[in-house]
Amino acid sequence: MFGVVFSLIAAAGYGVGDYFGALASRKLHPVSVSVVGHLASTVVTLVSLAFIPSLWSAEGNVSGAIAGACEAVGFLVFYYVLAVGPVSIVAPLVSVIYAIVPVIWAVATGEELSALGAGGVGLGLVAVLLLTVAPKGGAESADELAAAAKAGRKPGLNAGMVLLASIGGITWGFATVALDYAPSSSGSSPAVIGAITAFVIVLVPFAFARKRFSAGFSPTSIRNSALSGGLFGFANAFILLALVTGDLALVGLLTAMYPLATVLLARFALKEHISRVQLIGIAAAITAAALMSMG
Repeated sequence: MFGVVFSLIAAAGYGVGDYFGALASRKLHPVSVSVVGHLASTVVTLVSLAFIPSLWSAEGNVSGAIAGACEAVGFLVFYYVLAVGPVSIVAPLVSVIYAIVPVIWAVATGEELSALGAGGVGLGLVAVLLLTVAPKGGAESADELAAAAKAGRKPGLNAGMVLLASIGGITWGFATVALDYAPSSSGSSPAVIGAITAFVIVLVPFAFARKRFSAGFSPTSIRNSALSGGLFGFANAFILLALVTGDLALVGLLTAMYPLATVLLARFALKEHISRVQLIGIAAAITAAALMSMG
């Protein structure tokens, strides 16, 4: 039960973080958004050490470093796609691919699911797929389409965007798999190592082309980037707690529900329309979470 609750908290953190990441990536280069975001993530995970009992170990550090390297790549490509494509399509697409990786890994390594849990997993995959269906006529309003054209964004996704989104989903999926190998006593220490690793990786290209990547810095863009990364760090701390008390497959599927928060924010904050199919996806996701909590 705690694994389900912690997973859903992590999913909320990822989903809201995506929203702020989308806002930031429209103003800043993805490398700059990543640098600020991973710095904020590092700070948040360090603070979490004061609240979550954590023991440091070589296994936990290696697990966190691998996860951080995956997250660095995932964030860069994800922010790029968010900068040129619609968030209401990009976020759920990435989550579909992200959901598949831990489930396949868990089943391949011999993890078993109960009947209810398996049913929840199946319904969860269906829910995430339904969330990728954009409203008829496009996910954005006429005003948003005009703004997208002015900013050089595309209202849909081309093959290149889908490829990058796939890379983002796969690398994030393997980040969760890597965190699952951290000792249960690690607490949030792997999340700290992961955040530091990711920050160092994205800092390298920023340091070599600072003038190019720093264009667009403003209090608003820095705030949005920091909120995106900080919420990601918050979510990573909770996903580690979830992995201690829940199965990898279920945790992966539940955290893949994060587009719920992104879609709802797009609906109420950005006034984007939610289609009937997406509403069915939301209902299916809630039902799936209930089934998995009982399984």
